[in-house]
Formats: sequence, structure tokens, C-alpha cells
Amino acid sequence: MLIAALIEIPAEKVRSPLIKAASIPSERAEAIDEVASSFGSSVALVPINALFTQASQAGYTVGGFPAPLSPQFGGGLVSWDGLHPSNLGYAIIANQFISTADTAFGMTIPQLSPLQLAGIASTDPYDPYVVKAGDPDSPFPLP
Repeated sequence: MLIAALIEIPAEKVRSPLIKAASIPSERAEAIDEVASSFGSSVALVPINALFTQASQAGYTVGGFPAPLSPQFGGGLVSWDGLHPSNLGYAIIANQFISTADTAFGMTIPQLSPLQLAGIASTDPYDPYVVKAGDPDSPFPLP
């Protein structure tokens, strides 16, 4: 049993001063999809890019409340380097891996609960609301 994952952040979405571009070419993304598909049902692809896009468009429920999140710098899904997920971002990815494994392989792994997600978000140094609470002059969260 294998699980392949892909995260793609289009260059225009990267707002970090440390990173000029963090985009995976579509050809590479397609190659990963192709390799994963070639193994049939023994590999399930976890599309992290689609997950982050959905979270940034519709929000993500954290502790029972929809949280506006974004993969842009200061948006709560990625750390200050603009590339690596934040603590909450990793938790959201973990839930997606669990969901994919449960669906694709008939597993029954419990996801992180809303209360656990809220606990992670409330202590995440990259969460824009935590940053704002500690520094009211912070420009985050970004619109």
C-alpha cells in the first residue's frame, strides 16, 4: 500500500520574500498522477494542491467554525517561508491522508477531531489569528 502526494503552489500565490517561485510544472504533476495510477488500487494519490485550493476558497472548519485560510504568505496554511505547511496545514494534510487511506483501502483511522484542530490552530505560530492576538499591529491575517 502506497500513498503519493503532491503540493503545488502557483508562483503568483507565493508571497514570501524568501521564495521567488514554488511551482511544480504541470508536466511533473501529471507524471506523478500517471505513476500513481499505473499501480492501480495499490496507490492512492492525495492531491494536496486541491485540498489547499478548497480550503482557501471555502475555508476549513477548525473547532466547529469555518476558518478563512490561504496558501499565500501569512494565510495560515503555510509557514513564513511560504513553502512548508504550518502546524495547522500539516494537520489538515494529515486528515486528508487519513481520509484517502480510509476510502481507498477500507481503513478506519480516526481523523483529528475539530477540538484537536482548534488546539493546533490556537498554538500555531503561523496562524494569522494567533499572530494578530499577540501583535495587534500585525498585518495578518491578509485579506
